[in-house]
Amino acid sequence: MENTLGNKIMLIESTDEVRVAFYKKTYAHVAGGVLLFVLFEYLLLQSETVVTFMMSMTQGWRWLVMLGGFMFVTSYAESTVLKTADKNVQYGAYALYVFAQAIIFVPLLYMAIYYTE
Repeated sequence: MENTLGNKIMLIESTDEVRVAFYKKTYAHVAGGVLLFVLFEYLLLQSETVVTFMMSMTQGWRWLVMLGGFMFVTSYAESTVLKTADKNVQYGAYALYVFAQAIIFVPLLYMAIYYTE
């Protein structure tokens, strides 16, 4: 069984230099996503309107609506990344996914901040 996809070689079969470069790029993107998440979260928590709205979405059936919206955005971002080879579009989808993560964390982080003061 051959472990290639067209002209691509699986990472396990590549040289150490190629693997190191891959891991550096991967974790640089993860670090960028974390930094973007922190920035989005900071900006979202500065807006009392956003915090009030997001706290209201944690009540009853509204939470299911919010989770459904999060699932929709996640699915859209994933399908966008898989369908296109344009790096700018892929980064935009990644940023959209990170923004959705930041939105869903607003109530949790607000409660953590509120109860630690």
